[in-house]
Amino acid sequence: MSDQTEFKPNGINQLWSLSSPEASLSVTGQFPIEEIDLGSIGGTFADITSVNQAHPITQWVRGNLENITFEATLRAMDEDDEIGPAWETMQKFARRDSDLLRQPVCEFAYGSDIAMTCFVDSISNIRAGYLRPDGSLRDIKFTVTLRRYVPSVQRSTDPSEPESLSRFRYAKTGDSYESIAFDEYNQAIFGEILRRFHRYRPDLTEGDVVHVLPLNYVLKRRKIRPQASQLNTSNELTNTRLVDLFEARDDALKVIGE
Repeated sequence: MSDQTEFKPNGINQLWSLSSPEASLSVTGQFPIEEIDLGSIGGTFADITSVNQAHPITQWVRGNLENITFEATLRAMDEDDEIGPAWETMQKFARRDSDLLRQPVCEFAYGSDIAMTCFVDSISNIRAGYLRPDGSLRDIKFTVTLRRYVPSVQRSTDPSEPESLSRFRYAKTGDSYESIAFDEYNQAIFGEILRRFHRYRPDLTEGDVVHVLPLNYVLKRRKIRPQASQLNTSNELTNTRLVDLFEARDDALKVIGE
């Protein structure tokens, strides 16, 4: 495409850009965006009650992915200009890359306050304009939806190893299944799973033995399974509490096997 003069009131770049170094893709918009929909920021919560609780425990369950939606236009500005290459690049952002085996991770920028590492969720509402005498498109309009990319955390496991009780601990005065679950998994809502496993013994007293279940077992009982990375990228495990949990489980398995 031919170079276009950027619209810069007060010297500020008003054009959007989308680039992916890993896929060698880059597109810069020709026109300022009239309006950007920044979606919503929030999460999903769950309430759980049990015997001897005056109020339910409200627990964060999962967060929503932030997204950006905007209208874009590619236009041939003169008879020598072509929009075909830029339009083909935009489609590559939204399609599965044959080498990466997924969509490419992108960097989106608009102005100084809007920047996001993302992937193209969809290109929709595609409208083609007039054809030029040579049969090429003069302009094409479309809606772009971007989703924030957050690398997922994965830890490989040995499927040949049987699931077992990871370890046990003795309850202290004032302990509850919820307080133990928060201490072990950082999720108080998992206390109900511990309570069910211990045959609905509602209260704990000092000295009671509490089996600390493997995290995978707890997640299955909650019907929440660890999801693999949507974009299939590797990432180091950074949650130190989970590291401690898995190490404790491994130590317990060794003890049980002796």
